[in-house]
Amino acid sequence: MPSRSHQSAGKPTRNTPNVGWAFARTADTAWAKAHPAVFFALFYVYLWRIVDVRLIYYAAGMVSDFPEFFRGEAFLRPFLSCPGGLAEYLGAFLAQWFYWPWTGALVVTLQAWLLAACAGRILDATGASGLRWVRFAFPVGLLVVCSHYAYYFAAVAGMSIALVAACLHIAMTARLRDCGRLLTFGVLSIAVYYVAGAAYLLFALLCAARELLRGRWRPGVACLACVFVAPYVLGVLLFRVSAEMAFAVGLPSWTRTGLVPPRDIPMAATWALVAVLPVALVAAGLWRLVAHRRHPAETKGAKRRGSAGLLDAARLGYERRPILRWTLASLMLLVVAAAAAAFSYDGVRKATFQVHYYACRRMWPELLVVARRASLSVATINAVDRALYHSGRLGSQMFAWPQRAEALLVSGQDQDMTFWTKFDTAMDLGLVNLAHKNYTECLEIYGPHPLILERLALANLVKGNVDAARIWLGALSKTMFHARWARESLAHLEADPTLAKEERVMQWRSICMKEDSPTIFAPTEWQLQTLLKENGGNRMAFEYLMSTYMLTRQLEKLVGLLDRLDALGYTQFPRHYEEAILVYAYTTRQPVFLHGREIDPQTRQRIEQFSQTFNRYGKDKQAALRELAGGYGDSYFFFNLYGLSGVKR
Repeated sequence: MPSRSHQSAGKPTRNTPNVGWAFARTADTAWAKAHPAVFFALFYVYLWRIVDVRLIYYAAGMVSDFPEFFRGEAFLRPFLSCPGGLAEYLGAFLAQWFYWPWTGALVVTLQAWLLAACAGRILDATGASGLRWVRFAFPVGLLVVCSHYAYYFAAVAGMSIALVAACLHIAMTARLRDCGRLLTFGVLSIAVYYVAGAAYLLFALLCAARELLRGRWRPGVACLACVFVAPYVLGVLLFRVSAEMAFAVGLPSWTRTGLVPPRDIPMAATWALVAVLPVALVAAGLWRLVAHRRHPAETKGAKRRGSAGLLDAARLGYERRPILRWTLASLMLLVVAAAAAAFSYDGVRKATFQVHYYACRRMWPELLVVARRASLSVATINAVDRALYHSGRLGSQMFAWPQRAEALLVSGQDQDMTFWTKFDTAMDLGLVNLAHKNYTECLEIYGPHPLILERLALANLVKGNVDAARIWLGALSKTMFHARWARESLAHLEADPTLAKEERVMQWRSICMKEDSPTIFAPTEWQLQTLLKENGGNRMAFEYLMSTYMLTRQLEKLVGLLDRLDALGYTQFPRHYEEAILVYAYTTRQPVFLHGREIDPQTRQRIEQFSQTFNRYGKDKQAALRELAGGYGDSYFFFNLYGLSGVKR
């Protein structure tokens, strides 16, 4: 008779390894590690190539409280004497890496990964592994913040410190009893509050939630009480700071001037990141409480299991297919992240920031490309006009763009210091005192940003204020990415205090206004006339004065400047000058002396066609608007009639 073992040949025994299940576990682990890596790689590329986070560094006053950073003990010392100072110092250091797009994106990606990893560890330790998906709220939230071209460096640094400390608390107290747990929490509390300030509140809440969810009531209640006690004892009594600062420093709403309410989407999103883990843990606790009170009897449970066999089979099949599970989870995550990116991405804001980045770097062709998508602010129009001049196209293409007379030269009289690159126009014209005044006000409002310090140094070098220039260059020499230029400039000053070999400085000096205006806010026309009177070769002052006359329709004065064209090297009239001359001649019925030049026949033909179209509508401006805009919306003919430009389709 065959043995039982022979009868069962071909069938797996209880001790036979389940190769399929082992493979499934291996695949499960591989997919679990792969899908976060893919997500964060895409996250990094999006911030680097699409958002371009370096624009935050160059945002020229539009990013509130962008932190400055200087190397050396003198800069570090004040941060050591207040709660949250080290987190603020760390945030300021990381902010400087936004100088380059790839390093800025790397900083945000690493912070997002750290926050997500710590959040996952905390959720596991509290028995809320089912909510591990919540950890991806941190990269999605930071994506929303960066897409609005903002970042709360100190708050994100403090949040990172709080979550790392919570993970450290989990590791250190794994085998300790209540007394040891409280002692460990107390030591970490002092360290976290000193380093991260009010971000300590998040640390204490997470520790309290872990203790309470694990049924350790005494340590949990003690941790919860420290949310209120520790900031008062350590902040108010020990560090002698105000109660507001003790409970708010390092949080997203804390600014240089104190606590402010959430005022925009980036700040609200950063606050949501602070709250997401505590809220998730409270939800987990409430769910457990409800589930415990509604726990079914064993007989009912057995009956339900019997009647729901199909549902259980589907669930079991889903759980045993890790590739399917992780693929679906990854797709859901990517859909959520893509939706958040699409919702928060602001193309107009990006283009506006790009305009001022390119203006700062004097990249004129690139500026004119992106300006079509930017907002029509005074600062944008100012940058476009400056780019047109330096590209040799102001007199022939300025009315292909929206124009406003007050945007041509910004004096700062309106006290709007945002986008300080608009004051570079005054430097290029030779109005160095005006530019210097505005740079100084920018310094008072926005702090010693390296781009402001660089402009102050240049303005003082042009004016010959060598001692003041050395101060600003000395400060710049302690920055991270402007130090080389500052050291080279200081060396040139030592070798030649007059900087006679510095081409850029000498060019500005040659056109610098010698006669101060009676008021720094003198009319644009007067300042440009004075520049031209002092230096007839100041071509930029001439073109800006001609543009001023066109924008203000003072064509008689424009015609009076035509005799300067020869001295400035013009071989022919720019197109808009021809159009303005013809408008003046047609409206006044007076001949214009062209100083040996001729009007292009095509320009004469265009004004005839323009007049015919206008007359065909019975000289009804509104009726003729659409057709005239389509054919002449980039001409001075159209601007002179309607006061609009840049509308040609």
